[in-house]
Amino acid sequence: MSCKVQQSVCSDCVTYVKSRIKFNTFNIFNNVLYEAKQGTKAYDYIKGILEAEEKEYHAYMKRVDEAVGFKFEKWQGYQPNRCLLREYLVTAIWVPSERYETLDKKVWRKRDGQMMEDGYYVAVSPNKRYKQGKAIAAVLSSYKVVANHFQVMNDLNIGEPSLSRISITQLFRHKDRIFAFFDDRIRAEKKNPNFTEITMGEYEDFVNSDK
Repeated sequence: MSCKVQQSVCSDCVTYVKSRIKFNTFNIFNNVLYEAKQGTKAYDYIKGILEAEEKEYHAYMKRVDEAVGFKFEKWQGYQPNRCLLREYLVTAIWVPSERYETLDKKVWRKRDGQMMEDGYYVAVSPNKRYKQGKAIAAVLSSYKVVANHFQVMNDLNIGEPSLSRISITQLFRHKDRIFAFFDDRIRAEKKNPNFTEITMGEYEDFVNSDK
């Protein structure tokens, strides 16, 4: 695998497609779904974070494109709802096998290989033993975090359960409604009345209502 981030910091590494990036991806494991009531401080706070993260993502990917120096569509790494740091992090770039053969092997290292729906791809990452590779790696790590997991929990007055396991808080929206997944040991609506617990069925009904 080409992902080297500690599991205590991020959940499983995922492959993303730039043209199909989804800002509302989430994982329901050990989490309870809540909706932030419109017009509340929690609603405005989360909305501001999501908007700032999306803006920084586009700026970050522009920096990555310029540093990499060749066109690519698939990348491997993390996005905010999979990290305690709430960051986008490109850990590797997927290139078609024929494109890999043309790369400077001093700058790029092969990390993985995989057959995908449109052919065989090789995952490459910058080789930090050389100056150019080190410079590219610095850009891949240049995402500017808006607010990390612990800051979000503190600012929302929710806090953390007093146990060793940490479930990553996930924030997302659909149209004008704001949602959050919190650790299932936290009763968020009791700590912050700006939140209302809802079921996945209620969420899915809302999302599917406009299809």
